[in-house]
Amino acid sequence: ISSNCGCHSGASHSTGFAFDGDSATLYSVWVDAASNQSAGMDRVEPGDSANSYVMHKLDGTQSSAGGSGSQMPLGGSALSQGDRDGIRSWIDAGALNN
Repeated sequence: ISSNCGCHSGASHSTGFAFDGDSATLYSVWVDAASNQSAGMDRVEPGDSANSYVMHKLDGTQSSAGGSGSQMPLGGSALSQGDRDGIRSWIDAGALNN
């Protein structure tokens, strides 16, 4: 994740999703954390990638989820289908903190 999330690096970010390189921080701001861009949708809803806002942002479907902004990563190439499917599988498997 850290190699593709330059916009969210550091101690804070306007969306509330900041990744400082620590896996515990990433988990706490991603899983069961409300999205600031899509009302009623968590960034990651364990077991439900279709209702996880981060997947909409990675897939470029954020508008259909009631969200805003651009596809992530901003200003770079979209993650490969394999990378997105890996994240999707992790979410669908319960988004375990492992």
